[in-house]
Amino acid sequence: MFKAILAAFAALTIAPIGIANAQQSDVRHGAMLFGANCFQCHGRDGSGGIAPKLTGQGNAASWPFERFRNAVLAGYGERNRPLNEIMPHFGYVKIAPSGRIPTDDELRAIQAYLKSVGATPAPSPVVIRDRALRS
Repeated sequence: MFKAILAAFAALTIAPIGIANAQQSDVRHGAMLFGANCFQCHGRDGSGGIAPKLTGQGNAASWPFERFRNAVLAGYGERNRPLNEIMPHFGYVKIAPSGRIPTDDELRAIQAYLKSVGATPAPSPVVIRDRALRS
């Protein structure tokens, strides 16, 4: 009986740690991708620059993934409106550092990073010579 209780306790406490570590890894990877591809226009923390703010309620960080994906790959945002002409369509121009169209996992990582901004602790993209490194 004690072993069963111990196993149940371990399952309940260790599984969330694994999920949290995976999510933190996604956030760090998203910060790296954001730093390599997005910060120049959207600001270091997604708070806006020459392009709109991406963080916070009602912005790209809070959009359903399919809408976020459509915005990044095809240039269509909320209510399927075309985004500003300056927004690169990463379905055509590719992303750094891989030089290919971003995968759904990479886009989810970028969105996870944007959702984490303002949370504690949120990693900052580290940019050196227009290249992002994991912080």
